[in-house]
Amino acid sequence: IGVFDSGFGGLTVLKALLEVAPEADYLYFGDTARLPYGSKSVQTVAKYASEAAQFLQQQGAELLVIACNTATALAIDQIKAASTVPVIGVIEPGAQRAAKTSQSKKVVVIGTEATTSSHAYRNALQTLQVDAHEKACPLLVPLVEEGWVNHSVTEEIARIYLNEAFADGFKSADVLLLGCTHYPLL
Repeated sequence: IGVFDSGFGGLTVLKALLEVAPEADYLYFGDTARLPYGSKSVQTVAKYASEAAQFLQQQGAELLVIACNTATALAIDQIKAASTVPVIGVIEPGAQRAAKTSQSKKVVVIGTEATTSSHAYRNALQTLQVDAHEKACPLLVPLVEEGWVNHSVTEEIARIYLNEAFADGFKSADVLLLGCTHYPLL
């Protein structure tokens, strides 16, 4: 199983995969040379993600997991078209889990600028009869990649983002969907 992300945030997905399928062989590709994907154009993300998919297939991957919300949101169709093996993204499973968990049918989604601007989560949640409020949190990925996971600056920035995310009629939201695989590290 080939797993890829723009950096090491996708290791959170790999960890979950290891828990459900420990017997599988995994290949992980973190595109740290070109991160973050969240501030790049649709064309650039599609190019980078398709190249990562092709690399993993050349290494013998028989299934690809796009462990990057931005790549899934912006380029899953291009990745599937460029791949000769099945491809799974993170948007649909994340939306399904959030919808199943929410009692209020209101979900707050935080993610990169590209992911939130694509409205991939909002659209996926709407099909499941759940309202979503999306909030871009562009500073969080660089802080995680810098290793500032438990830093007071990161905590203050996260607090500001979350206060904004749960505003505008979403104080009653009962699910916070982490729309970036880096965010569970926080």
